[in-house]
Amino acid sequence: MTLGTIRPRGWTVRLTAAGLAVGLLGACSGGDDAVETTAPETTTATSAEPTTAEPTTQEPTETDSPTPTESPSSEWTEEEQALIEEAEAAYLAGLAAYNDAAQEGFSEQSGIDEVMSYYTGEARNIIAREISLYVEQQRVLVGAVRADGIEPIAVSPESVSLRVCTDTTEMDYLIAGEPSEGRGQRIEIVETLQRGESQVVWEISASEIEEGALC
Repeated sequence: MTLGTIRPRGWTVRLTAAGLAVGLLGACSGGDDAVETTAPETTTATSAEPTTAEPTTQEPTETDSPTPTESPSSEWTEEEQALIEEAEAAYLAGLAAYNDAAQEGFSEQSGIDEVMSYYTGEARNIIAREISLYVEQQRVLVGAVRADGIEPIAVSPESVSLRVCTDTTEMDYLIAGEPSEGRGQRIEIVETLQRGESQVVWEISASEIEEGALC
């Protein structure tokens, strides 16, 4: 496929402080409000008496959109591989735009506009708050957020989910011109990208922290 015909512009991110994909920068930078995710605890009740359950039959339900293929170990079809390549290109383009603008302290409106074009929905609100913190604190990114490994895990014509190892160990900040003490880390996240209205634009629609072996 020819990525030159695609202008990857958007994402939509689900949770955290730099669009998570881009960042988790709120969690990595001292002073930001980091979003903390906690897995819900589950309890299992036991009974001394054995019980038997009547078999139940679940009626199939119709869905409005195709169910994504969710088998990381499966071989992707040519069509799915093309979608994966488009989504990966969009993700990396957005990450590069973020790094470029953050290294300038989001001082240029054109850089802000470019970054914001990769987000919609709640993700857009999250990245807007992140940018506001940069401006308010006169913060400048030193180094870059890196994607150290990308693995597709779910694909449909409308969306692609990518497992990404986000590496912030080689980045730091200047706050009002003074070096800060970075707390970089490697965090595995899942980025879900959705097609935009033009069908050639991908938008990050979700970001979630996930434990795994990719990092």
